[in-house]
Amino acid sequence: MTTQTQRQKYFGVDQNSPDEWIQMKNEFAERERLQETAAFMSDPDYRSGQAGHSYPITGAEFLTMAFAGSARITVVSKRTGTRYTYKISKPRKQSGRDVFFISVLTSPDNETGYSFIGTVFDKQTFKWSGKSSLSSTCPSVQGFSWLIRNMKRSDIGNQVTLYREGHCLRCGRTLTVPESIVSGYGPECVQMIGIGSDVNDVNGWA
Repeated sequence: MTTQTQRQKYFGVDQNSPDEWIQMKNEFAERERLQETAAFMSDPDYRSGQAGHSYPITGAEFLTMAFAGSARITVVSKRTGTRYTYKISKPRKQSGRDVFFISVLTSPDNETGYSFIGTVFDKQTFKWSGKSSLSSTCPSVQGFSWLIRNMKRSDIGNQVTLYREGHCLRCGRTLTVPESIVSGYGPECVQMIGIGSDVNDVNGWA
């Protein structure tokens, strides 16, 4: 049973209603959790990607992650600042060749708002599909074609910045915007927690 001493330990005052005390105790615990999270997120080692997260990813990591089977990769040009997010999925049934379907994010919904643009064969050749609602000259289509042609170049990191998808540490939603991926929180959650997102290198798409 909750005692007066326990209530005073948490709040320094006596609460006549046990329900009110439980609610205040939960709010107190939540504030402590948010404060600890904010302190962790402001740690320099975390911000530099050394605390279990590697953002952005390297070209070599892109080759492994992109063709894992169900990947979402955000590509940002360092020259223009243009950003595209691609979904790269492997069909359950293969026709003898290593095939991956490519879609690009075309709506604010980063879970389902993707449009099919084409297919990658054997992890090295991209072919635009006539069934796509986007033309072969669309910048996002041309951008992915460029990426596949150049992904093995040692200097690709000088042209683009690559990010794999993240998930919000607070609500679990998918993150595809570089600032959110690096911070670990979506825009609403990062405001609730009260921390900033210091992303210095998100200026790119070749």
